[in-house]
Amino acid sequence: MAEYEVLVRTIKPCPGEAHDKETFLEIEADDPLDYVLANAPYPILDYVENLNGETIVTTGDRKGNFVKYSFTK
Repeated sequence: MAEYEVLVRTIKPCPGEAHDKETFLEIEADDPLDYVLANAPYPILDYVENLNGETIVTTGDRKGNFVKYSFTK
């Protein structure tokens, strides 16, 4: 298992970033995708591994509610 720092950003369809919520977690997981599948309130919409080594998984209900998970080892 690997250790990750995870930024979880909950985005609501209300205007403005004042309604967004950010939470930092420290977790152990075999795979970021498996962690999101087990813990996310919505289905996965997007999965990206960027050049900085960060894994970003976006989930949502297709009605404007999103939860974005940014994993850093």
